[in-house]
Amino acid sequence: ELGGRRAYAARAKKRASGIATSSSVPAANGYGCGSLRAAQARSCARLYSHPKQVSWLHGVAASRDGRPPFAFAEEEPPLAEDVDESYQLSLAADGTCAIVAATGFGVLRGLETLSQFAGEACTVENAPLKVEDAPRFSYRGFMVDSSRHFLPVSFLEHVIDGLVASKFNVLHWHISDSQSFPGGSNTYPQLAEEGAYLYPEAAYSVADMKKVVAYGRARGVRVMPEWDVP
Repeated sequence: ELGGRRAYAARAKKRASGIATSSSVPAANGYGCGSLRAAQARSCARLYSHPKQVSWLHGVAASRDGRPPFAFAEEEPPLAEDVDESYQLSLAADGTCAIVAATGFGVLRGLETLSQFAGEACTVENAPLKVEDAPRFSYRGFMVDSSRHFLPVSFLEHVIDGLVASKFNVLHWHISDSQSFPGGSNTYPQLAEEGAYLYPEAAYSVADMKKVVAYGRARGVRVMPEWDVP
């Protein structure tokens, strides 16, 4: 069942700090059990959009309550260039699913792989199977330029969703340049008021930028802003 199998954690490449069995388990650097359960909920929403029609592993249900039984390892390091994103994904013929990783970011990559395995009617074929995966490059980035073409926050979140599907881990956000300065500031508010194409419609508040950073972090994507000062 979810979060109850310490035997899996022992096989991780690095020592996991423990299996998170409830939301009360503390998480280092503010990332761990709660964020992983949110990621699990997103994965389940994609896999189980029609729960009564779900067919898992040759027709065997994943679990009695309709949720895949993931084993979550607590995350230790912050999201940085050298963080361990490796994971092991196991799908057994009896419907048991386990994701083993040394960090929470590895669990996120495993969840994405699991959701991409599902075909029509949420069926995973060729079980049992096992995946051992790790990125070849620690920095896998994609750049967007909102200084020359303003991009709404909702669109930036859509870009991050695409990066997650492709297992990218960095969004290089080119916020400002000579064409415009849409980035808001509590200290120097006139930069955006005078520098944006249209203020406030085509500008980012401090809250907007924090929201994008938080959205990326919750999905294992580090948002790296680039500021070109006037």
